[in-house]
Amino acid sequence: MIYILIACGPKEAPPIAVPEPQESTAPVEEVIPEPVIEEPPSFPSNVDLQVSLTFADGSTKSGHLIRIERSERFYGTDDGTWLDIDKKIKLELSTNSGGWQQTPWTEISKVSINPGKVDFNCEYSSEWNPWMYACAVKTQSTASTKDGQKWNVDSKFKWRFYIESDNPSEPDVISFWSNTHRVVQQDDKEVSLGDPNPENAELYEILQNRLREEVKTTMVTQIEFQ
Repeated sequence: MIYILIACGPKEAPPIAVPEPQESTAPVEEVIPEPVIEEPPSFPSNVDLQVSLTFADGSTKSGHLIRIERSERFYGTDDGTWLDIDKKIKLELSTNSGGWQQTPWTEISKVSINPGKVDFNCEYSSEWNPWMYACAVKTQSTASTKDGQKWNVDSKFKWRFYIESDNPSEPDVISFWSNTHRVVQQDDKEVSLGDPNPENAELYEILQNRLREEVKTTMVTQIEFQ
């Protein structure tokens, strides 16, 4: 009997054929970057004028006027509505002979606002809660239009002029009344039912003192356009 011995050892697996990568025939989609959307300015311009303002203390402020707003109500409180559309930011002018018109600021060359005798007219309004208090002094307000005519200024609303500054998002804001200068403040307490003296006499005194000071310092007395 013949025995045949066959030696067995570890064997390597045969290599696996890897297919060659094939070039894609699909078109390459172009990536288009999203457009950059610029934020609108915080104070969109509605006018383009050069203006110079003079205050009661003789100081001045000149610059590029980029925006005009008008209060919806005479009190012109900061929390109220401010209007900026063309038909609402016209100056009401009149003549002694009965003429009257609404004039865009772009047609105005000069406005003078002169306080008369500091004779206070103080009042409160119960439309607000707590009540709103105001003291006012009449002014002699006149305007010259670019066609050379002279007018009386009738507009008793409050105005805001936005003057361009080094920071586009923070223009200088000048507030003023074109006729009848006012100081306004809301009471800090509500009126109780049955209160025999509901008016705040102390607040009237505070407003009168503010008014005396403003007509000598921060009140706008002249506006000129170039």
